[in-house]
Amino acid sequence: MTMNVQSTPLRHILTLGLLALLLSGCTSNTDRRDADGFAPHLTVDLKVTAPAEAGTEVPLSVEVKKSGQPLAQADKAEFVIWPESHPDQAVTVPASQQSPGLYAARYAFSAEGLYIVQSRVAAADLEAMPAKRIAIGPAAVEQLAQLEHPDQKDGAAASGGEHHH
Repeated sequence: MTMNVQSTPLRHILTLGLLALLLSGCTSNTDRRDADGFAPHLTVDLKVTAPAEAGTEVPLSVEVKKSGQPLAQADKAEFVIWPESHPDQAVTVPASQQSPGLYAARYAFSAEGLYIVQSRVAAADLEAMPAKRIAIGPAAVEQLAQLEHPDQKDGAAASGGEHHH
């Protein structure tokens, strides 16, 4: 019995040491990412001209800065586009560099509806993938407005009695 009593404190010390080692390994690289999972010194501004009509080419662009300066050269720059409710129908459109830090492409949406446009930019060990929802066609414009402002119809009465017609 004395052997079990003596080995218990040693076992606890080894367990705590191993746990501390594992935890320190898990947290050693967290300072490289911000709350959204992006590297803090890479900023991306995705621009999509919308609303648009089906069948017309829509300009897509992304402005990329690293540490506040235009990114000299991305390893990868592309746009991934899919109907909002069908990510399995995603289409990848390569972007071309227009100037340092500015990448662009054009895409013709074949049908009306809500779409997600995501830019994917990679440079060295950094990657950013911001996305925007866009509306193609008048019905989709109305649907997008309702999604972005769901309380617009009833919100005026609840927010102080203002009445809009």
